Amino acid sequence: MFMLKIFRKIWPIFLIVFFIILARLGFFNFFKESLEHGLNSLSKLYFSFSEVFEIFHSKKELILENQRLREEVLKNIAELARLRVLEEENEILREQLNFSKSLSNQIRQAQIIGKRVDADSVFYLLDRGEIDGLKIGLAVVQENGYLVGKIFKVERNYSLFLPLTSNYFSAAIDIIPHRSSQDKKTGRTIMTSGLAQGKYGLLTEVDLVSLDQKIEINDFVITSGLEERVPRGIVLGRVNKIESGTNKLFQRLFLDSPIKTDELRIVGVILH
Repeated sequence: MFMLKIFRKIWPIFLIVFFIILARLGFFNFFKESLEHGLNSLSKLYFSFSEVFEIFHSKKELILENQRLREEVLKNIAELARLRVLEEENEILREQLNFSKSLSNQIRQAQIIGKRVDADSVFYLLDRGEIDGLKIGLAVVQENGYLVGKIFKVERNYSLFLPLTSNYFSAAIDIIPHRSSQDKKTGRTIMTSGLAQGKYGLLTEVDLVSLDQKIEINDFVITSGLEERVPRGIVLGRVNKIESGTNKLFQRLFLDSPIKTDELRIVGVILH
């Protein structure tokens, strides 16, 4: 009984000494390493989840910010376009007013409100018609006075005009040298007359020009005034290509206009 009481008092000491001996012998190293490995894995997993969450959160914020900036840019572009349209229309009105003075206020301003494409030609619709004094054959010009077409059809409140490249377009023209070229007998500038015609909706040419006529690249092409409703002196463009005919008696000229009809919104019709 006495020994049992002593054992109960000292057995915790023996147990502690036993565990110390096991620790000295490295018995607990395996459990220590396993525990450290497990804790390291849990730590890495935690930080990985944290990084993924942070990346996802940052990406979401970037997407929202990008969307906001895009909407702001679109609004700015729309506002800039609106202001640009107003600026261009005001500039057109000012330049057309100056051009009008040289034609004694014979220009009727019109707005292009549509475009019609047929199998072999293109027509542009104007918001002016018969009640505004428009007639078939009148010249249509842009703000700087370049010819862009001729009235093809007229109704009471609207009309159609043909661009220079239309298969149905033609205009009596004179070709003026871009460099000084005068007749020795008369002292007058040498000019060549012809008929400009549209082709395939792509180009404008002057065919059957005699080889005796000296034509050069960049020579000016203007209306000759031989047509009843088209005044003289309206510029079509310049000669940008010259080809000799197959019969070697004539040459073909191709014209280049600086005006892009599809970009026009306001034009003038000369009531000649």
